Amino acid sequence: MSMKQAFLSYARTDSQKATRLYRQLSRCLSPEFRVWFDREDLPPGAEVTPGILKAIRESDYFVAVLSSDAVSKPGYRHSELSEALEMTKNFPQGWIFIMPTRLDDCGMPFEQLKGKYYTDLFPKKSDWNKGVARLCQTIKAGRRAPGPAGKPVKTTAAKPRPQAHRTPGASRTPQVRISYKVGLLDLGKRIPTIGKIAAGLNRVQSTFHFTSERFATPRKALVTMGGSPQLYISQLPDSFYKRIGLIQTDYVVSLSRQLLAFDEKDYVYYHYLAYESPAEKRVSFISYADLDEYSREAGVTLNSALAFVITAELVDHFLRLGYHKQTRNCPMDYSMDHSDLVDGLRLGHFCRYCSRTLNNSKPFGEAFKAMIDWGR
Repeated sequence: MSMKQAFLSYARTDSQKATRLYRQLSRCLSPEFRVWFDREDLPPGAEVTPGILKAIRESDYFVAVLSSDAVSKPGYRHSELSEALEMTKNFPQGWIFIMPTRLDDCGMPFEQLKGKYYTDLFPKKSDWNKGVARLCQTIKAGRRAPGPAGKPVKTTAAKPRPQAHRTPGASRTPQVRISYKVGLLDLGKRIPTIGKIAAGLNRVQSTFHFTSERFATPRKALVTMGGSPQLYISQLPDSFYKRIGLIQTDYVVSLSRQLLAFDEKDYVYYHYLAYESPAEKRVSFISYADLDEYSREAGVTLNSALAFVITAELVDHFLRLGYHKQTRNCPMDYSMDHSDLVDGLRLGHFCRYCSRTLNNSKPFGEAFKAMIDWGR
């Protein structure tokens, strides 16, 4: 049975107290639970947001450390809480997930938190240890909603909700080899080898676990612009995002035969090759229009070319390395047309600048280099 997890959310201004709380909770909750703490559990070089969102979705409890200074400032504090609150929409009424924990007499940053059970670690020094003990008792007791604020909970554990895959580990051991779940979505069902691509990328590295699925493209989003068919991302219905199973997936790469169109501010852009969804930050779109032609010109298979463009999109999302406008025959070249990729596909490696960044971003760098090399 995999170890349960409690996510510790805090503002940078409260990092010293959060570290103290992390250590005490780890001792108290071990071995049944591990406490996820960004300073211990984020891999080096990782873009912060994907790792944090993954950890929140895989956690059984969310301990929100609040202070007057923290709730008055924007930042990760609010984005983490927003993600946790979004998750609670799928839970039964009275189900405990978010556990507000106050460091001073602060208000709640979200209306949904007002009236919820919370724990205070102040005003006396002795209240800190008492509050930590209450947190541990509540977490170990189970899911049902407690009584009045500040009182221990005595209840049997409720039936646990389904959990995404998680690699168990000791509560105080950094989880460097995280496996991010990435879905490859064949929009239009035009890539017969999509399963082979997912399996091949899984064989050459372990930082990402790929799955594949085929979806029909919503007709509402298929339009013609500039004389060619486009996938109009801004017109994808909400039902599309609900169908692709984001609760169980860290990132989804949607592959379309059509070029991409989207709205940005007051303009409509079209004939694009890649775009990250404005509606859901964990979904990106890639056009492979004419990629088969240019992969043949480069002397590689279409599968290898698809892995090439998929990897570049993952590098951009998980490391925020970004695409460079100078042509360096690198996966991270900004391309107006797939013909711009021919030399990069033929060479099959990152440029010197990108390689330096990847070398300092283990295990991501190792995984991305292996994925670019797959199928050659």
